[in-house]
Amino acid sequence: MSGGGAIESLPGDELERIIRELERQMKEAAQNLEFEKAALLRDQIFELRELLVLQTARRRDVPIWEQDRVMPLAEIAEEEPDGR
Repeated sequence: MSGGGAIESLPGDELERIIRELERQMKEAAQNLEFEKAALLRDQIFELRELLVLQTARRRDVPIWEQDRVMPLAEIAEEEPDGR
């Protein structure tokens, strides 16, 4: 998912819709015993959820134990002039 500028520019509600769809696909894959596919979908969901957090993150909103990991990414995102 990283490096895809189109995904980063999606509004939060669209990201949430995509996450719900990927969760549905992941559950279906698991039911069909397609565990590798389900794992890939799970990883994509994780990345999209992190992106959703980064879109709205402010230092006060991020737990202190996550700040070292999350905040440098949020600061980079804020510095980019085109909003990506």
